[in-house]
Amino acid sequence: MVSKTSRVSASGKFPPSIARLPSQPDPREPSPEQLEQIIRRLPLKKGEEDNSAAEARELLAGYASARLGQLWQRKRKSGAAGPKVVRHLKQIASRSSTLLERLKRADRNTFEAWAAAQYPEAVTLKSATQEWLQLKNLLEVTAQRAAQSAGSVDKALKSLPRPQGGKRGRPIDQVADLVTIEAAAIYGRRTGKNADRNIDRASGTPVGDFHEFLTRVFEVLQIKSSPDARNMQLQTELRGMKKK
Repeated sequence: MVSKTSRVSASGKFPPSIARLPSQPDPREPSPEQLEQIIRRLPLKKGEEDNSAAEARELLAGYASARLGQLWQRKRKSGAAGPKVVRHLKQIASRSSTLLERLKRADRNTFEAWAAAQYPEAVTLKSATQEWLQLKNLLEVTAQRAAQSAGSVDKALKSLPRPQGGKRGRPIDQVADLVTIEAAAIYGRRTGKNADRNIDRASGTPVGDFHEFLTRVFEVLQIKSSPDARNMQLQTELRGMKKK
């Protein structure tokens, strides 16, 4: 028997602004498994534990956070209300948690009265029980997802650079810079070597294990910036830190 929850979901409609969103995930989106394969190819220094899976998730999380900040930077320029989104997400998290707690505290009489309702049509007690449990699970996921999203958007908004007047140069690729820093940290921990920048004297092209690693990471994450340019920026910042 098809549950009432399934029938309601099938007949329900999203608002037009949400209905336009793709129903399936984009297969081109990077996966932690792709990054894990690249990280695992790095030489592992003696005594170092292989944490390639965790490092891949960490790198992908940093990339996603930077992408979110970039997204909200564009939305801010177009007049989109980021604080309003954060407020709505917090309300969803709070109200979902409240309803979840009420379901958890409901006694048998309350549940039986709810299960007996013939809306949209009568169902068996077993089906009603499954719907009740599914609703509790969905509310828990909704509350946690909304709270996490509110925190991510709020963090992204606070990290955005303030608008500056006057002439502007080429915009900084914050996503590429953050990924370069994360990749350099992973490379250093795993290999025990510094993430240097090396140039072939004959050809003048960048070479070395870290350059190859960073290039592959950029390819998986579909970052268009030059890996060598971002590494050069990283080395400049590191030299500046050593001088202080």
